[in-house]
Formats: sequence, structure tokens, C-alpha cells
Amino acid sequence: MNKKVLVCGFGRMGVSHTLQTLGNLRSCGRSVEMYICDPSLVSRVVAAFVCPTANFISPKKLQTYEENYFELAIDCTPPSFRSYLVPTLERIAERVLIEKPVVVELESSSMSGYVLQHNPLIAELQVLVSDTRTTVSYTHLRAHETEA
Repeated sequence: MNKKVLVCGFGRMGVSHTLQTLGNLRSCGRSVEMYICDPSLVSRVVAAFVCPTANFISPKKLQTYEENYFELAIDCTPPSFRSYLVPTLERIAERVLIEKPVVVELESSSMSGYVLQHNPLIAELQVLVSDTRTTVSYTHLRAHETEA
């Protein structure tokens, strides 16, 4: 039986997750039926090249799928689409992977944790700003008021 996998958003991260998912499932001897949902013509052309057997569906058609139709849904869309898309994906897929960042807006003094987590300059930055008013972590940078 085919594993049905839906990828929403076929930019750079959509391509990456598709290739990883296909590789992982096929290496376990499972056949995969891919579904791609992206309104961009360029993205659909790239998807047809990367995954020639993929089924292309429109964002509006997502609403028509029955509950748990897909084994996995991968959301690689921009954060601004998530409030609309994620509730639908939770209904039509058994499992949902949401590509980071999950939040739409960060505080003005914050940065995405993934960017910081893999940045080798973090250790150097921690040394440079190691006073009592600044906290550096992998999830965010935020200036704090000094407590008297």
C-alpha cells in the first residue's frame, strides 16, 4: 500500500523535505504517493522535475479530502499562511510536520532559533556580550534590563 504524503509549499524547503521523505520511505521498502500543493507555476515545474509521479492539487482542493487521507503532511509555506492551512492539514493528515518558524512575528529583539543554533559565531558572540544586561541563547537574543 502506498504512503500518501502531502507537501504544501514547494520552495527550497519543500524540495528538501520531499527528497528526504522519498529517500527515507523508499529505503525502508515503502512506496510513496506524493501530492504537491503550491499555486506557483515555477514551483510546480520544479516539483514535476524532482518528483515526476507527483499529484498536483490546488489549495482549495485541500478542503475536500476526508479525515486522515494522508499519512503525512509537510507544511513548507510562509508563516503568514499557517493560520489558514494548519487546521486543514491536522484534519486531513495523520501526522503534520510544520517547517519552522511556527510564529508569524517575532519580538523586535528576537531572531529565529534555527538560524542561531547552527551559527558558529554564537560562541564568540556570547563572549563579546557577556554582561549582565544581555542574554544569548540558541532560541533568541533579547536585551534585558539590569535588576538593581
